[in-house]
Amino acid sequence: MDPTTLEGFLPRLSQTLEELELLYFQFCLRCTADGVPESPNFFRDHTQYPAVRSLTIYRFDGPPLLDRLQYLFPALDGTLHVMSDSQINPHAREAIRAANRRAQGGSPSHAWKKLDRVVCGPGMLHTLALRCPIRHVMLEQAHGDNDEKTLRYAAAADTLRENPVQRLKLTLACGRGMFDGIFTQELAGTLTHLTLCLVHDNFHTRTESDTAAATQPLWDFLLSAMIPALQPLHNVTHLRVVIHCKLYRRPRPSLSGLDYADSSISSSGSDSDSKKLTDADAIPAPARDYSREFMDAIRGGPAFDFDHGTGTAASLARALPSTQYVFLMTGGNVVDRVQAPQTWRSSERWSVSRGWRVASLSAGPQAGNTHPSPNGGRDGDGDPPGPRALVELQGDVADTIIKNEELSLSQTDEVSPCVRVLYPSAMVLAGALANDRTDAENDCDNGG
Repeated sequence: MDPTTLEGFLPRLSQTLEELELLYFQFCLRCTADGVPESPNFFRDHTQYPAVRSLTIYRFDGPPLLDRLQYLFPALDGTLHVMSDSQINPHAREAIRAANRRAQGGSPSHAWKKLDRVVCGPGMLHTLALRCPIRHVMLEQAHGDNDEKTLRYAAAADTLRENPVQRLKLTLACGRGMFDGIFTQELAGTLTHLTLCLVHDNFHTRTESDTAAATQPLWDFLLSAMIPALQPLHNVTHLRVVIHCKLYRRPRPSLSGLDYADSSISSSGSDSDSKKLTDADAIPAPARDYSREFMDAIRGGPAFDFDHGTGTAASLARALPSTQYVFLMTGGNVVDRVQAPQTWRSSERWSVSRGWRVASLSAGPQAGNTHPSPNGGRDGDGDPPGPRALVELQGDVADTIIKNEELSLSQTDEVSPCVRVLYPSAMVLAGALANDRTDAENDCDNGG
């Protein structure tokens, strides 16, 4: 769908439409050599929608041109949500980014003044090059090979350095260098709320050489990488860490049928027709062991060592002296390849979540707080520096704070093939997201 198509039915709502969702959207079929569409009559031929405050585009086909978006939706100040990155070559991406920066220069009358929330991939955030104040950015997981993902996150980090935000949700694939350059000094100066979603799967660990260098268990590596990466964030008061492991099991023919490896995985919660577990998995044994150990660690091992002095939550709280609340959620999914080609079946899924208030040992609850205490009172957000302890949040208090403080995952996280196990009851946007989910699974199949 393009703006010309919208002219056929949407202009009658132009003065009243406040929220708009578009499945596919593109500005122009013809582009110049630098990737910027040629449409000299665009601003003369298309209706504006001055009442639209929030815009969702599920798939952007072609370049995301900010001058056209700002023209069509001049009053946008709520949510801008782009659910898939444009497939643009690097040269064209930089040209489009430059065009988008120019579109915000010189104080054009239709330039956006502010945005409450931007939800997109790291490549899209970089290409849009938004310069208006943004309160909350939700960055989705990048796809592609490792080099491409690294470049996209680095580009997004540059964007957040130029335009730092107060709230950030960041989804990353677990791996070496995953935090490199993400948390800049500029971002550390403004960031108060961080939701960190870390995802691991064994789809990409195809050969023994991939795991030969993995001399450290993944959970130990993850914690040792995460703690120093978070330490510069001296203003963060609310931290939520979500860790997910997806374990793929591929069978190969045997005399007894299709058998699966990973016999160490518990069968509790599995489908009643689960296959017999053997060592017949097509994934190399070191990769299986590496991922299985990580699954065990986040299910009930060291990830959920809740000793208030030395446990994971305590380590996170010590890394961030300004932290007032810490939330930790872990989840896993075991997925089997069944006999039909390219078909997968989820045979086990689980998730565990807990939260804590970081309390001062030298002072009682302070006035002026906004969060309920586990016992029904109010706990202070202003505990002075000094010895601190973790006070576990009981009942639905943690969920309430997560909601009120906007520490939730994005819609894409909740329905993504890699993360949706954490929210198995989430409504799937069947029509709108069918192609995106298929593409995501294909990316996994292709090592993307």
